[in-house]
Amino acid sequence: MDKKLNQWWFRLLKVIYVILFLTTIGFSLGVTLSDSKPHTNIYLSTYNFMCQDGSVHGKYDSVLLDKQYYLDVEYFDFYDVTYKRLARFQCQYNEYLKTLDEEDKKEWYTLAINNEIEDLSITKNYTIGFEEKIITGTWQEYYLLILLSLIVPIIVFSLIRYIFFYVAKNEHKFIFNEFKNIK
Repeated sequence: MDKKLNQWWFRLLKVIYVILFLTTIGFSLGVTLSDSKPHTNIYLSTYNFMCQDGSVHGKYDSVLLDKQYYLDVEYFDFYDVTYKRLARFQCQYNEYLKTLDEEDKKEWYTLAINNEIEDLSITKNYTIGFEEKIITGTWQEYYLLILLSLIVPIIVFSLIRYIFFYVAKNEHKFIFNEFKNIK
């Protein structure tokens, strides 16, 4: 048996090596599993709003939305009070607005923007939904990242081990000893 295996510092170094190796594998897997799953990109998706009568209006970027509940589009709302007012106006007067010509519609929208409509609903009578849902990432990328998060630390730690044995013991150990004797 090798003399160095009986020395306390060498055994300590092996324990530290194993702990660092397992920690690195755990950390890389944890980061990969938590951050790289395919998910709906709420910033690149576009949205519309649907009134309680089922009519759908608009196409809005995510900039206009207050995304205080990042995971559930059901709780999204417009960021600006004016957009909230316009959506409530559109839903409350939807049937009436269909009967008006363009000039009258502009006048009504101006009144809604300036908050001059007295009987405008103050409760939310619409829901925000996806116009175009953008998915970021694929399952193939996800599984490839998991595989890489396992393989890369194994290769790096094998190289560290090889370099250590070369420097400390002047041995040319094959990186993966189990493959050395394959014939």
